[in-house]
Amino acid sequence: MFKSDHPSICQFESFKAFPNIRHFTTTRHGGCSTGAFATFNLGNYSGDTKECIDTNRKVLCDWIGLQPDQLFVPHQMHGTETAVIDQHFLNADQEQQTILLEGKDALLTSCKNICIAVSTADCVPVLLYDASKQITAAIHAGWRGTCRQIVGSVARMMIGDYGCRPAEIHAAIGPSIDPDAFEVGNEVYEAFYDNGFDMEAIAYIHPFTGKYHIIAIEFIMYYTHLPRTNLKCQIR
Repeated sequence: MFKSDHPSICQFESFKAFPNIRHFTTTRHGGCSTGAFATFNLGNYSGDTKECIDTNRKVLCDWIGLQPDQLFVPHQMHGTETAVIDQHFLNADQEQQTILLEGKDALLTSCKNICIAVSTADCVPVLLYDASKQITAAIHAGWRGTCRQIVGSVARMMIGDYGCRPAEIHAAIGPSIDPDAFEVGNEVYEAFYDNGFDMEAIAYIHPFTGKYHIIAIEFIMYYTHLPRTNLKCQIR
């Protein structure tokens, strides 16, 4: 990734080839939030004050070149449901849009002049883009969603509903928890094992604590159900 022309925003090196989209991940710096939310907090469901969130979102939208009501972020529940941001959604009022975004962990759109985004802390943010079909998806891939193949599910929607070709789907993976910090309990390890994951490829036991650690990036890469050679990923 590389720093954009805004100090709070980074962009994906591999997506430089697509000048018709703005792609980014924000950092936590450069905003007005305080305390645990310092400073560039953008999450409506975080417990931060509405005034700070609105101010921070305005800063982001000014950089994108859109209005705050053109920015859509779901209320994520660590599941696999996807909201399609289409003309029907855009024609709905704000209350209806909020309902449609409830419990969704991915957004998919072919519409222009809007911004779709997901919120992450430790979890893995994934951006999928098909330049030929002009289809974009933003995905929140936590361990529960990954266990249930959320990235592969969205990719299959792009292929089945929009005619995207796997070889034309580009992926960018944003910042996430480091494997050294991603210590998990036996129940998480067993959830991945029970879902058919190759645990030798994505997990290891820490030599001092005896606890399992999972390599977050690797479980995204291995289980998208897209050929690895077709994923153009830029990993922080």
